[in-house]
Amino acid sequence: MLLQKGAVFNEMIESYDGATGRLTRRLTVAGEYNHAPTYHYNTAFTQDSRHLVFTTARAGKSAIVSANLETGDIRVLAVADGIGAYYCGTNWGPYSAGSLGGGFCGNHICLAPASNWIVAVIGKRFMAVHHDTLEERVLIDDIGKEYVYGGPGCTSDGKAGVVTYAPEHPDVVAGRWPIKRDYWQALIEEYGGRPTVFVQADIESGEVQEVFREERAGCNHVQPNPVNPDIWLIDRDWPTTEEKRNIARVWVLNVRTKELTEIRPLNEYRFATHSTWNRTGERIYYHGPAKEGGQFVGVADISGRVLWEKVFRGGSVGHVSAHTQHEAILTDGLCSTNLISVMYYEEADAAGAPRIEILGSHNTDWQCMHWQYTHPHCQMSPDGKWVYYNRGSRGRSDVYVVKVAD
Repeated sequence: MLLQKGAVFNEMIESYDGATGRLTRRLTVAGEYNHAPTYHYNTAFTQDSRHLVFTTARAGKSAIVSANLETGDIRVLAVADGIGAYYCGTNWGPYSAGSLGGGFCGNHICLAPASNWIVAVIGKRFMAVHHDTLEERVLIDDIGKEYVYGGPGCTSDGKAGVVTYAPEHPDVVAGRWPIKRDYWQALIEEYGGRPTVFVQADIESGEVQEVFREERAGCNHVQPNPVNPDIWLIDRDWPTTEEKRNIARVWVLNVRTKELTEIRPLNEYRFATHSTWNRTGERIYYHGPAKEGGQFVGVADISGRVLWEKVFRGGSVGHVSAHTQHEAILTDGLCSTNLISVMYYEEADAAGAPRIEILGSHNTDWQCMHWQYTHPHCQMSPDGKWVYYNRGSRGRSDVYVVKVAD
């Protein structure tokens, strides 16, 4: 099908989850990829929990779309003439440049439920589209060939989009093809690290403000607090092995005072692969590879005090998201490879093991595509009734929702 702004189509297929018997709705069946936002808390469902935003690529174009979870109707909100995401000379799966240097993909969009604006990175552009009116606004037209964006976020009041940018691969900028140097190796040789700029763009006025700058540490994940627009959860990706071993990756940034608070795991390996806010914005969920093997999963408060941490010796790849009704971690892995589950860490036993509830099975083929199109990246709807996930199979990906409460 041809993607046209404002068009509506429906591909929904209902079934029942093989692990739990819960109602499952497959929202897409066609396209090079269908890709919902990443695991960051509260960035994909509208506040009324009726719609899920995601991206799709079909017939050489890509789009931001919104699915009605009851009817399955999918409305096209914005269309680009490219597909996929390019990143610093590496293969990130299906890609055509189009006129903007790429297309829409799930990791590079973020919905602000407070305003229904969706911000997106597409090639060198940072833009916004309104979920209801379909109005589009350009926030940064062209970041320049010397830079690349990280993933975007939105402030809790829905008024601003936030994003980072950092140097493009120096050999790409210089036109030295084929690219032989690793991206990080090239940055260390040229800059001593990955200097990164954090910006905030007011969606109404268009004003873009630099709020923070790193000289050596990179950041692709920026997550404003779900309550306080001035508090952001960020990554600090360090250039040397020694720094990675001794300094935490996850930090809390106050963009007004520039104060940084380290979220330091108890595990001797300090590298938290993924992190996100809990539902109140008072705690941070995180996980990473444990020194003992497997994965450590933990919870810290906003001051950096670790409240709970547990090593899962058989832990696998996965992500942490937040339950919207309870103090609990929603995950697409960590304690399994194919299940969507909840860790109720406040109900941990004497050994620290949490109560685990299985919500469903995503059964994704993690390796069937390049990059993260096949990563489930689960999120729960604000009313706690739905959980979405991406599923990869046979070289493409689709978006599903499973009903987890009435």
